[in-house]
Amino acid sequence: MRKILLFSLIALLFAACHREITPKSLAEMEQNMREINADNDSTKIKAAQKDLIEAYLAYSQKHTDAIETPDYLFKAAGLTEIVDKKSANTVKILEQISQKYPDSERAAQALYRLAIMYENNIKDTVVAKQYYRELVEKYPSHPLAISVISRR
Repeated sequence: MRKILLFSLIALLFAACHREITPKSLAEMEQNMREINADNDSTKIKAAQKDLIEAYLAYSQKHTDAIETPDYLFKAAGLTEIVDKKSANTVKILEQISQKYPDSERAAQALYRLAIMYENNIKDTVVAKQYYRELVEKYPSHPLAISVISRR
């Protein structure tokens, strides 16, 4: 079974490098990653996560106006936070969502995650408060903004 999963992952990655990345191919990669996670092989998991990040970012660069692009960027940010451990890369992706896709559901979530990252990981409460403030000002009726307001 593991050989089949590994072969499938390699085939998908090869195909992703040589053909258009589509929502369908991304869904297939996500499914493969879930199967690899079930096997609990950390080496394969990390490789699959990195490949999926690259695929999300490649799709997002090519399809900037696609409705699913903010979702893929948000997923890339989540995986980057796990794989990369460098907050700067995650911050860059989350800022891209909030700036380029302010009308998407992910924009408010990106601002909230930025605030949380700056507050807890980066330990910069000044910047964290700026992101909280931006969230509340831009999306006052969003549940995350309401939770920020209620904590004050």
